[in-house]
Amino acid sequence: MTALTWVLVGLAAFAVAEAALWFVVLPWARRRSAAREMAGAASVSADPQQYGPERASYRACTGGYSQVCGNGQLMITADRLRFRRVGEKFVDVPLADITGLDEAVRWRGEWRNGRTHLIVKTTNGDLGYFVDDIPSWRDAITAAAPRLLRLKIAVKDCRVGTGYPHVVGHFREASSR
Repeated sequence: MTALTWVLVGLAAFAVAEAALWFVVLPWARRRSAAREMAGAASVSADPQQYGPERASYRACTGGYSQVCGNGQLMITADRLRFRRVGEKFVDVPLADITGLDEAVRWRGEWRNGRTHLIVKTTNGDLGYFVDDIPSWRDAITAAAPRLLRLKIAVKDCRVGTGYPHVVGHFREASSR
């Protein structure tokens, strides 16, 4: 076979591969994506959210939750803080288990261009998230989590000179964010 024949055979193979991509693989991927979106919408509507869903990045956990990082959506439902990763995997944290909130630039030894992590402290370990608006997420989680709401009320009732100035200072710092 001549060189021209090899070039034509190569071009024909490339054209067949392109046709398969455009007419078989991409329509299948679009149908699958649409089906996942509908399933995700159904799961969200079954458990209506109180805050969110918003784009977020899960940065793993120090305890009993998933160690797999990923992008997805963070939301607060009636009884849990839910992160839905791409691929319909969930990381659910019961609101009753949340014991505190924190922020850190470095999380589990990782540093990402100085971005601040939202750290959710639970009875089973700490979870890290990247969210766009940390103060509003702190407020929403504090309002939804019963332990944090009781802690905020108890700290607010403390007065300077009662032997707990560090608690009062912590409350002023938390409320000014």
